[in-house]
Order: sequence, then C-alpha cells, then structure tokens
Amino acid sequence: MDICRTHIDHPSAWRSTDFTSRDDFAIDLGPRHVHAFERALEDIRAAGLGLDDIERRHFEVPGIAGEIAAWFDEVQHGRGFVYLRGFPVDRFSEDEIGIIYWGIGTHMGVGVSQSVLGDRLGHVMDFSADNPNARAYRNRQELDLHTDLSEIVAMLGLSRAKTGGLSRFCSTVTVHNEILAHHPEYLEPLYRGFPYHRAGEEASGEDPVTPWNVPVYSYLEGKLSARYVRGYITRGMAILGREPDALELAALDYVDEVARRPPGAEGDAHPRHRGDRPPGGEDPHRRRGCLQGVAAGGGLRAGRHRSKDMPTNGDSTPPSSVTGRSGGFCELVPLPEAFFGAAMRFPALSGAREAVAALEAAPETLGAEICARGGLLLLPEMHEISDEPELLLRLSRLLGPEVEDYRNSYAFVNRRNLFDFHDAVPEIIQITNMPPIGTQPSPLPDPPLTEDGRIPVQHPHRTGWHTDQSFRRPPPDYSLFYARQPVPRGQGETLFADSTRAYAELPEAMKARIAGLEGIHVLPGMGRSAKAVRAAETPKPLAAHQQPQHQPLVRVHPVTGTKSLYLCDGGQMDFVTGPIGGMEPGPDGDGAALLYDLLHHMTERRFTYTHEWTEGDLVIYDNRNLLHSGTWYDADAHIRIMWRTTVRGNADPTYAGETHSWVPAADFKPS
Repeated sequence: MDICRTHIDHPSAWRSTDFTSRDDFAIDLGPRHVHAFERALEDIRAAGLGLDDIERRHFEVPGIAGEIAAWFDEVQHGRGFVYLRGFPVDRFSEDEIGIIYWGIGTHMGVGVSQSVLGDRLGHVMDFSADNPNARAYRNRQELDLHTDLSEIVAMLGLSRAKTGGLSRFCSTVTVHNEILAHHPEYLEPLYRGFPYHRAGEEASGEDPVTPWNVPVYSYLEGKLSARYVRGYITRGMAILGREPDALELAALDYVDEVARRPPGAEGDAHPRHRGDRPPGGEDPHRRRGCLQGVAAGGGLRAGRHRSKDMPTNGDSTPPSSVTGRSGGFCELVPLPEAFFGAAMRFPALSGAREAVAALEAAPETLGAEICARGGLLLLPEMHEISDEPELLLRLSRLLGPEVEDYRNSYAFVNRRNLFDFHDAVPEIIQITNMPPIGTQPSPLPDPPLTEDGRIPVQHPHRTGWHTDQSFRRPPPDYSLFYARQPVPRGQGETLFADSTRAYAELPEAMKARIAGLEGIHVLPGMGRSAKAVRAAETPKPLAAHQQPQHQPLVRVHPVTGTKSLYLCDGGQMDFVTGPIGGMEPGPDGDGAALLYDLLHHMTERRFTYTHEWTEGDLVIYDNRNLLHSGTWYDADAHIRIMWRTTVRGNADPTYAGETHSWVPAADFKPS
C-alpha cells in the first residue's frame, strides 16, 4: 500500500481564500455559445436523435470546441472544476436544454447512469412526497460532503429554490495536505479503507456491503485519488457488526472536520454556490431544480466533494507558463475524443520559427508537457518546417541528447527502398509513396469499417500496431512526425494507443503473469514475422547489428515511473524464437496467444486516439508508452509526404551502459 507523504502543490489543492469572488473562476457564456448550441440542436433534430443516442461526433460545435476542450483541461489538469455562468435556460425547452447539456458532456467523457434507475441525466429535486426513500439527490435532505461514483459530475441550475439549495465543494487534495501536516497517523487507516454499503444497487445474489475495503485515498503511479461517502461507510460497518477502532474513527472525523470548516477558517477547503441541495419551498407543479449529468473518463473522480487523480509534486505539474491561461507563450487543450494527449498552440506567436525559439528559451517545457499529457503532443500549423527543415531538428534536440543521423545507421541499406533521408538534414527520414521510394500504405481492414461505421482500431481487425524501432537496444524515446503533404482527410490517419492506461486496467492476475517476461523484437522484412513463419519462408541471414532484441514486456517509464505494455504486432516481433521469451515460439504458440491477447486489450477504442492529418501538423509521440498504426489511403490518387525524426539517449536504467545494437561493424557490406 503506497501512501503519499509529500505535500501536494497543485492548482487542485485550493482553499476558498484563494478566490475573492466567483469572478475569479467564472466563465461567462455569450451569443457565440448560444449560436453554436442552436446549430448543434438543428443537426441533432435533423438526424432524429434522442438524448441517449447522442455521442461526441453528433454534437459538433466548431466555433466553441476549443473552449470546451479548455474547460475539460481545467477539470483534468487545473483546479478540478469549472463554473459556467449564463447558461441560456430561458431560450430553450427543457428537452433542448437536456440535449445541449448532454452534448457538452460528450466532449468530456462517456455518459453513464447515476443510479439503479438508469438515469444518465438526473433531476436534482424533491421527490420525497412520492417516495420517502428517494435517493439523496431526489429528496430535501442536506447532504454531507462526499464524492460521487463517476469520474466527472456536472450540475445545471434550472430554477432557484426559495430557501436553501446551497452547494459546497471541497478539495480532497487540500484535505489530504491538512492530514499530512497535522495528523499523518490518520493516513494509514484512510488508505486501508472501509467496507461500503451498496445502497440497494448490488446485483442479484450480491452482498449489500462490499466484501472488500474501499480506500478513502489511493496513491497509484504518482497520482492521488479519493472516494468518500461517510454514510455508506457507517451503514456498511453496522451491517457487518463492526465498529471502527479509535484511530479509524478519529481519522474519519478529522476528514469531516476539515471539509466542513467555514470559508475563511484556517485550513478551509471549500467555496459555496447555489444549486446542489434539492430546492425547497417551490411550486410542486414546477418540478424543476437542477440537472445532473455524469461521465466516465478523463482520469478523475469528482463530485460535489472534490477528488482528482493528479501529479503529486511540481516536477510533474505542467509549467504555469503553458497551462492555457493568459500570460503563457502557448496553450494546451486536450485532443478530441481522447483521454491522453494535448494540442499545443502558440496564439501570440507567428509561425513555427517563433514557436521553436520560444520552446528553446524554455528547454524543459516540451519534454515535461509530453510526459504530463500521456506521451502525445500535437503542434498544428507548423508550416514553416516545410521550408526550413532545420526547425524540426531543433525541436528534436530539445527532447534528448541524440537525434539519429540516418547516414550513420542501418538506414543506408534501405535508402530509396523503404524511405529516404533528407539531403540537407539527414536526421529527417522521408516516408512517402512518391517514386522512387514508393512506400505503400497499410491495406484496408476487412471489413473496412466497424458495425457502427467507424475506423477499426482494435487488433486483429486493425493490424500494424507498433512502436518505432523496438528491434533496437536502446530503442528511441521520442518520434516527431510532420505532415509536409498529407492526403485528404478521411484516409491516411495515424492511430495511437495508450499502453500505460491499458496496463493499469489489466486484471491483477494478468499483471502477475507477464511480470518479468520479455518480448523478442526483430527488424521487419527478415522472414521472421508471423506471416512469414506461417508461410514457411526461409529467414534471411542476420548480420550482427540485425539480431533480434529482447525488450521487457512491461516497461517502466524513466520519467513518470508508470508501467506500460511494450510490444508490437506480428511484423516487428520474432516468431522464429518468440515472440515471448521462454514461451512456446511460433505464430500458433503460447507466446503468440499471449501477445495477441494483450494487443487486443490495449487497442480497445477507449485507449486510442485517431489523428486526421492537416498540412503543417507536427505530432510528437513517446515510444516508451504509446503504440501507433497507420491507416489506408488511396496511393494511386494521392501523394503523401511525411517527415520523421527519432530521439534517444535519455537516462533509462533498463539500458544503462549499453552500446547501440544497430550500428553495423566497419567491415559490414549490405548484400
């Protein structure tokens, strides 16, 4: 059981005294937002969609999509909440308000039900006259500070109560800091957790109390999260006939005491706002109070009592100069339909030349942001790189001590075969279908779309998943991929998969099974792929610098300390001796079965992001914790020109002291 014993300095560790008024955190909605909502409503009505049918792709609001992404970023990486003021509730019908409200939520996660009633959009109002046992958000009771079950919660005020109806929000991060500072002995029982009453929502045959303890605080892979509903703990322990011991009781009471401190008191952790408690004193025929929506996704569990998965110290926190607030030289907003990655924009700068110079003036920023955002950054509108390719090299040098010079590696063997390197900047390889190189795109999957009409991403429907140059030791850290001439949108996309999150969501039994195993990676085209072995091809002879390389199946990121799956599809794994060391080799062996099980899991759509290229896009990805795959494009109709650099040489204990496995001997002559 890991316990965070370091004070957390982060925007989510706020106190009410940090704000002079709501104006400090309010975001005012105006005519452009209303116009965007109206256009989206028209499209949804024309498509005949109901609320439960609406997904992110249906609620298109291009004029304000960047703002919604910034709100989401504030929830994810900032203070953990946003306050939108002036929602146009009087302009739309109740059904239309629900659709708009739900549509905004689709930009932040996947909607889930809030209770056994299946209400994904719940009405926070007083139903106690009809049902005296109604859930807390459906009666008049005052609620203690607590967390909700979903990762993100939103509330929209439709009418104000005549009396009461205040909401309180509390930073559980600040509460944790207070416990650490004044009663660190309380941390252990809080991390150990308590049984929870299931509030009548257990499945048939299940116990009414969890058979496991639910931690109040958890600390996993450098991130803190919280789950706290005191009433469920009390009821659960009563049913089990268990009393909290003196230390447990003191710890729970202290959490409540800190959370309830009035605004302005020493150590207080919450502001107040109207609209949470179901309203009282209303016209009983106007049964409208608040709408509450919940979503799964995004890496935090937040309710009215604030909780958040978050960095535990300033080393992992995005620099304040680039958080997207005013005053920084760039802005970061999440990528659409993805729970990792961000777009880095430079609104106050003019083009790639100034952006590169600004990043060079703050040389730690680029690498820190990539790691903080899950290993993926998009820098759009970097068009000047096409005319000044040295800009790409300068950016690459910010990420590590060694940018590969393809004149000095195995690349010369494949020049004008698989790719070519740039004549003026040999650290850039050109990947193109243009003659004489003629690299062909990935084939269309069969069938080309999923049943719901989307691009296939999950293995084995989608093949070609890999991490760059995994057949080398040490493998590269980062790749920078630039769209000099992309093909039209709708084809030629690049898919990315988050192998860190995929590993974290493996069953514990599978984590134990793969611990210590190694994958065997090999240079493609050597007759050792699954397809070649199954076709009984004779493997090509391998020079010393082309030998298969063993890599850990579970790789620890040297910067973040997180664990990730590190493996590739069949074309880049050695099926003659592997693909998994110590297991039955071959495409039908136990090793292949394990490899494909892991690939199938880690390429589930929820772990992936699909990037549609626009000319001038630069995508930087961390090969240590992301896989990627390319999609088909019409190579007969379109020329595609992409530039790539690879960066290595950052400290990594796994490869400490190793020489480059891929550098050919002085007397090596390609056949």
